[in-house]
Amino acid sequence: MVSQLFAGNKSELVKLLKLKDKEFLIKYLKDILPLQQWLVKSKMSQSVLTSEDDGLSVVSKIVVSRSEDDSLSFEVNKQCFRQLGVHEPMKENIIDAVAALFQLRDDRIFESHTSVNSNRHGYRPWQRSIYLRASFWEAVIQGIKSFDQLREEYFGQDWNVDNYLHIYIYVNSFDAASVDPWALLQVNLVTHNIVYFDGRINGRAEPVPPGLMTFLTMVRDILQPLLSTLVPAFNLQWQCTSFRETYFELLDNNYDSGVYITAITYFLSVGVPLYFDRNSIARLRMNLAYWILVGNLPI
Repeated sequence: MVSQLFAGNKSELVKLLKLKDKEFLIKYLKDILPLQQWLVKSKMSQSVLTSEDDGLSVVSKIVVSRSEDDSLSFEVNKQCFRQLGVHEPMKENIIDAVAALFQLRDDRIFESHTSVNSNRHGYRPWQRSIYLRASFWEAVIQGIKSFDQLREEYFGQDWNVDNYLHIYIYVNSFDAASVDPWALLQVNLVTHNIVYFDGRINGRAEPVPPGLMTFLTMVRDILQPLLSTLVPAFNLQWQCTSFRETYFELLDNNYDSGVYITAITYFLSVGVPLYFDRNSIARLRMNLAYWILVGNLPI
């Protein structure tokens, strides 16, 4: 699509794309404004008059509409919101709010793309992504719901695989002993590959740790039957691999895994080079808190 809009040779196009990547990184890594910082910190702080209800007060409500009569609502109370403070691990409710923000962003792009291009000759629909809340993986692992129930609850009644490109699934890390276990699965519905992202894994390490190989095999075997119902045209075996590059500093603590996979999701969803370090992760906590408060991602 870029080549149709840009007149120039290959080197000029590469230069333009690098400038766009730099522009995004500047926006992504930029500190929020002092007034915004004040708003975030005031919501994270203890109340002046401490009460039992303080932690239960709702600071943000994120609503994702799946159809005209079907929507999901995610409430973030003050107790949950404080998880975004320094050295606090993110619990399931914050992960769900993050997934909802990414879904809202994807839906917004889809709607604007459709409204602008739907009347053009040769228009190709925007291939969307779906971001599943953390309870999906738990439901799949427990096996207490049928594939039809999972499909209706998490993918909606109007699911059509032709309209989607990726499924993002927030899962527990292969390191079962971790107190901060978040990792990410990116399911590509076109190439039929599943890629596992974990802030603790050096993707270039050889050989692949046996525990990780066992985990990846388990993930593939668990998801295969469900994916076969979601993508009925593909009846072969899906492939599950770990992310093979290392464009980010490896996680070395027990409180940042949720923030790491948020950063990974962001970089994957906008299609820019995947790089961040400890400083940008610390900054992302404040940015993420503000985005949850306003109920939107910036891009």
